[in-house]
Amino acid sequence: MRSAERKLEHALKQQEPDYASFEPALEKLRVACGNLALLYLISDQPAEPSETKLWNSHVDVKNRFKTWLGSFRNAAGKKKHVERRKAEKLYIDFIKASQRFYRAYIGRLTANFTNIPRVVDIAQRLGQDGLTVHSPKPATSAQVKILEASCKQCIIHLGDLSRWRESELQLKERNWGPAKGYYDLALTLDPAEGHCYNQHAAIALANDNLLGVVYYLHRAATVPQPNPLAPGNIETQFKKIRRLRNEESYGLMEKSGEDIVSTLEKRFLAFHANCYGQPYDFVAFQQKATDILGMIALCFQESKHGSFDHFLQRACLVNMAAEALAKHGMTAPAGAGRLAANGLDQEIERNCQSYFLLQRFNLMTFQALLKVLSRELGEPAQEGQDLADLSRLPVIVRRVLPHLRQYSSWFLSNMRDLVESRYKSSRRLLLQVSKTYAQALNLLRSNVDVFASSPVLHLLDEDEKSLCFSSFSAQVQEWRYLQADKKTVKPRRVDGGKGKELVEELAETHLRATDLVVDALRLVKHKVSDVERVKIQD
Repeated sequence: MRSAERKLEHALKQQEPDYASFEPALEKLRVACGNLALLYLISDQPAEPSETKLWNSHVDVKNRFKTWLGSFRNAAGKKKHVERRKAEKLYIDFIKASQRFYRAYIGRLTANFTNIPRVVDIAQRLGQDGLTVHSPKPATSAQVKILEASCKQCIIHLGDLSRWRESELQLKERNWGPAKGYYDLALTLDPAEGHCYNQHAAIALANDNLLGVVYYLHRAATVPQPNPLAPGNIETQFKKIRRLRNEESYGLMEKSGEDIVSTLEKRFLAFHANCYGQPYDFVAFQQKATDILGMIALCFQESKHGSFDHFLQRACLVNMAAEALAKHGMTAPAGAGRLAANGLDQEIERNCQSYFLLQRFNLMTFQALLKVLSRELGEPAQEGQDLADLSRLPVIVRRVLPHLRQYSSWFLSNMRDLVESRYKSSRRLLLQVSKTYAQALNLLRSNVDVFASSPVLHLLDEDEKSLCFSSFSAQVQEWRYLQADKKTVKPRRVDGGKGKELVEELAETHLRATDLVVDALRLVKHKVSDVERVKIQD
């Protein structure tokens, strides 16, 4: 292995390297590192050093190609058509060979070990389940975790290779689908790690999709194993948004005639950027928050379903994640900077302010969505109506319930902080929200037989988006995501490519309604909120 490594290092260090020599040298290193890593795994030793060394070599090769390919983007380089095509072919060959190796490596894991069903499932999806060996080794519980981690890293590498292909070549249209698919596949193995969300954010950044960048960075920062760069990258993006907004940049400038969701997205991003460590202005905050929530209520009636629901799903999680990050910043150890006059580190003081604003905005958002639910339900069901027939409910009820269910998870997870808030205005708002909450759920209870048994045993769409979301308490995550044994995560819904039938949509609507009412009854039972002052039908 050392000989192959030296040859590659020598080729990379040349001032004018022979790019055609990269792939043969790298292929020898792949074979050596792959064989060594498998030997380590079979011998119950960690293979991470060999795997990491090999991937770092791929990064080095990519960086040399990046410099070469970049030379064809200037005025002189654009005229070198033959040289550019040669460079792109060599680069594509490098990408394809690397992807073949990592897909095949996953297949070798499944061939050499048994008792790794999740890795086998990944191999089958990649078409790498045909390899066999004479006597595969049964994996111990400890080895299963190591093998799944190794498989996950291979999938992430496959995603990175796909992303490199699209980002370095001069293409009319970039196809990020394969890279996103690999990152999502890695998340099915380990949703608790933030790296894949960070890679999604890199793709969104390449597409100038600011909402996508902000959303994925917040998700990368609010998992049990957060990406350490995510909080700093969030601050960088918010500074960028404030600058673009102040400069009336085309990307964030509201334009006459644009659809309401585009305007809402721009105002939402600017709002969050201003909540992040900026001077406190409660009047301006309240006005902008009310404006955004009014647009959200209007969008349920006027906008296209797909674009608005996609926006709102991300916006809700950004709201909750931003509050959680601000709360974490309040309790983080003081930095090395000079302390403020009141004895608090200035950064912690700013986080306290952001936490107050974001907690209030979450309460206001929850209340706004509850009002949409009440508005659409209208009146209690008439006597004699079949409560099991949910097709009679307005479509907007079905659309708002997933977002309300997410906010119900947030409400349960953060109720103690809400009740014990040191701000009188926050406690007054909580009482108002609690009344709206009880009224909406009493109305829902009168329109849906929420205690009928549910046939839905899989994760709902919003659950898949929020697995391992650290804004939700461990207890709430158990209620939402785990099966009856309280250990196994519910299976994901299998999509046969035909979309959801109406009967399945209505069954999921019933489960969401049930969860909302049960959550409220949990609050009343444990007497942790002002909800207990308001009658909720049991």
